[in-house]
Amino acid sequence: MEASDVITPAKNKNLSLLFASSLLITMLLAFIDEGNYNFQWIYDFGSWIAFFMYSTVFFFFQFLVFQVLLKKYQKAGKVFLSILIGTAIGLIVMLGIIF
Repeated sequence: MEASDVITPAKNKNLSLLFASSLLITMLLAFIDEGNYNFQWIYDFGSWIAFFMYSTVFFFFQFLVFQVLLKKYQKAGKVFLSILIGTAIGLIVMLGIIF
């Protein structure tokens, strides 16, 4: 096994940040959806399906940006940039699928 195959604590922390940010961003979008500004969507099963779809797509694109596009970028803002860029790409893709 090579050293590059091992998941280091720093990589694990970055993945946790990407996962948490995708969940929080999706919760924010669900909160402001339809102008209700509440969490009544929690009681609807269909809303949970949409929640997990959005969270998965956001996390996928954040991870893709983190691993592929910012591969050579080693500065401290790599996770922050991958969250911003990945979320924007994920939102565009999801809106493209819906509409």
